[in-house]
Amino acid sequence: MLNTLFTGITAGSAYGLIAVSLVLVFKATRTFNFAQAEIGTVAGYSAFAVSTHTQLPYPLAFAAGVAVGIAMGVAMEFLVIRPLARAQRVTVLVATAAVATTIIGLETLFVGDMVRNLPPLITWSGLTIGTYVLSGSHLAALFTVLVLAVAGSLFFSKTLIGAAIVASSEEPTGARIIGIPVNAVSSIVWGMAGGLAAIAGLLLAPLQSLNPGWLTANGLLGAFAAMVIGGMTSIAGALVGGIAVGIVEAMAFTFIGAAVPGASSLAVLIALTAVLAFRPQGLFAPGARRAA
Repeated sequence: MLNTLFTGITAGSAYGLIAVSLVLVFKATRTFNFAQAEIGTVAGYSAFAVSTHTQLPYPLAFAAGVAVGIAMGVAMEFLVIRPLARAQRVTVLVATAAVATTIIGLETLFVGDMVRNLPPLITWSGLTIGTYVLSGSHLAALFTVLVLAVAGSLFFSKTLIGAAIVASSEEPTGARIIGIPVNAVSSIVWGMAGGLAAIAGLLLAPLQSLNPGWLTANGLLGAFAAMVIGGMTSIAGALVGGIAVGIVEAMAFTFIGAAVPGASSLAVLIALTAVLAFRPQGLFAPGARRAA
């Protein structure tokens, strides 16, 4: 039971990080980005390439992977999202899905289907709790989630950039009138989101293996579920929702996975349906308490 709980929390931490990146994009542009998770896969490949082909220590390779994620986020906003600013939302959704498919195709073309493995950022051997070993990679993921929960809330409530992001999202015309550079704010948000997706991929990769489409296949559904459960625009909600989704998946796999094919995904769908049935705005959405 304890093993299952820790496994779920670790996977949920990665879901939460990706969900936060989705929330940032949605807060700024009201856009769902289906390519978000695959940015984390590319960041993993980038860190692997740097650590393999240079003599740089792995923390610098990790930083290079994050930089690639940030650059991908900014590039996607400039090349895909901004030209479609006046298009219907379904068009933007299809465009982001096309970007994800293209990235996976390029990964397959350039790196093939060979599995890559990344070293952990923290090489500490771990803490044994019962029969479960809480490794440095697990602790790095959990610590990152806790830091982001606090930093994200403070960012939007206490900083001028956070306020500008909210204003640009809710009233872009009014934001322009008072001098907020809406396009620059949008690029900043997409860069931040790309960086978070990269961090999620780099933290989770040592616990799994890199292959084309890896994080999209293993993280996007959970991240979207976490985002919706958390209330679409809540950073803390996305993180809590991610951990909840991870625990639900792990419990379902452990206790009914042998009897029910696809038990983990089915359990997440049931949990998501239950939340939407009783709290359609999500558990942490602004105004959720008043609506109760």
